[in-house]
Amino acid sequence: MRSLDDTIAAIATPAGEGGIAVVRVSGPRAAAVAAALLRRKDGSPPPLDPWSVRLAQVWLPGPPDGRGPLDEALVLWMPGPGSYTRDDVLEIQCHGGPAAARGVLDAVLACGVRLADPGEFTLRAYLNGRLDLLQAEAVLDVVRARTEAALRIHEGLLGGRLSREVQGWQESLTGALALVEAYLDFPDEDVGELDRERVRIAVADLTGALEEKLATFAWGRTSRDGFGVALVGAPNTGKSSLLNRLLEEERAIVSPVPGTTRDTIEAWLNALGVSVRIFDTAGLRGPADSLEAEGVRGARAAGEGAPRGGV
Repeated sequence: MRSLDDTIAAIATPAGEGGIAVVRVSGPRAAAVAAALLRRKDGSPPPLDPWSVRLAQVWLPGPPDGRGPLDEALVLWMPGPGSYTRDDVLEIQCHGGPAAARGVLDAVLACGVRLADPGEFTLRAYLNGRLDLLQAEAVLDVVRARTEAALRIHEGLLGGRLSREVQGWQESLTGALALVEAYLDFPDEDVGELDRERVRIAVADLTGALEEKLATFAWGRTSRDGFGVALVGAPNTGKSSLLNRLLEEERAIVSPVPGTTRDTIEAWLNALGVSVRIFDTAGLRGPADSLEAEGVRGARAAGEGAPRGGV
């Protein structure tokens, strides 16, 4: 396991072009990174005021003499334990082009900082006690939420709603267990008769709460993964036309020639707030060649609820 004493850094925004990119630094050397890289226009280091945004230039490590700035950025300093990871955190909001973001990250890594592993910022938040395991698992689901309904569900998990419910169940079960153990372990002591009805009610209430929560599992998983819908049928029955109409774009080729669709086409659709993963498939018929035979095989798999790549 990696050491929590390491200072880690990574680009925290998606790859590609954008208005800004965020390079996040977390760990005991975060302040040293700021001192080494950040300069005001007069060449002096900017003050690191907690929870304040500063405009600064990002320079290569080392003396600034004869060196120009890599980029101009907004800098946010978040000292621990009030940060996301509970370590000292420095965020550099540079321009969002790939060269600018990579250049700033390389400069940070040259200061004796290690590249973060995937998910390591959230791992540190968990190991440092800021998030519990349920909340840590919800972080990625919040990031990947495709609809408002899915976002609400996973934001509730991230906020600790399920964690509080689990804690209540644990306390209820512990209380019932304490009654039984006291009665069994100290039969000669004056602990009174076992209140069987109290234990029965506690266990019944807990069982009902768990069954109710388990009944919501399928919907919670669907909100994350989406419904899988396959368009399956004979050739030239409008499957590709329906896909294009639903997506409001020409995603699939439409032709009067049978067998135009040979591979399974996959797309995501937001249908009244519900995420739908929709598949356009090859027409079901006796294939004319081996290539079309593969398309028909994929269509049958999709129709049976097992599209290639999984749902």
